[in-house]
Amino acid sequence: MGSSINGSTIVVIGPPNDLEMAELLTALESECPDHSVLAYSCLRDAIDGFEKDGVVCDLGLVLHTVPGEHQSIEVLHLLSTAPLTRWLVVNGVWCESVARTETTWPLAFQVPLRLLHSRLASELAVIAGEKTALAATAGRDEAFEFNVPAVPIEGCTRRVAVRSPDPAMANSLSDLLAQRGAEVVGSVTEADAMVVDVDNGGDRIPTELQDRPSRIPVIGVQSMTTFERTQELKAKGFAAVVPKLAMDHRLLEVILAVTQKPTLT
Repeated sequence: MGSSINGSTIVVIGPPNDLEMAELLTALESECPDHSVLAYSCLRDAIDGFEKDGVVCDLGLVLHTVPGEHQSIEVLHLLSTAPLTRWLVVNGVWCESVARTETTWPLAFQVPLRLLHSRLASELAVIAGEKTALAATAGRDEAFEFNVPAVPIEGCTRRVAVRSPDPAMANSLSDLLAQRGAEVVGSVTEADAMVVDVDNGGDRIPTELQDRPSRIPVIGVQSMTTFERTQELKAKGFAAVVPKLAMDHRLLEVILAVTQKPTLT
């Protein structure tokens, strides 16, 4: 990552045993390796931590798993108690629509769990002074661009095989990879990595997935990623799963990580 919070505390609020909390913490471990996490199970406990224990943090994350679970009075209390903290409300799979139906949290604070990796990168850049913060009054388009920032085209020595049951998606994936400098190849045996569109049964390509050389990692791309679905795909041999909305930001990064070969400069 380009930025990191060295030795700082990140506050996390949400049910500790929830599967989506496990996915949130995994994203934190990936994007913020030098952080320490201070966890609270609910907003009230976090407010007490700030007021009674003197907790100070640059970044706080609130996991939103059920629509309507947070009360406006507690949200306002939390925000006024920690006015210098940058807050992210991480909407789980059942809460992705609340940005359109609820006004408890500002739209600019909210991010779908499946886009948390890229939003964390943006927030770390803000905290490091490398990027302008998203205004609390930002609209939907501004928030989306902040959640999924554009990335510069860069060179890549990878050869990638692309598979999708949708020809248009296969072309889009191939074009994206070619723009980043990768060589799209037809044969899996010639590839350094394999990218598979797992929507519409695309993960059911048994011959190529099972018979590919073990050195070739498989990365899935999917419209709606969940912790359970990601674990299911990893059990099938996928090295990683990338949300389609975050492909521009994450796909090449993941390919580079799982293949671990030098990039062109």
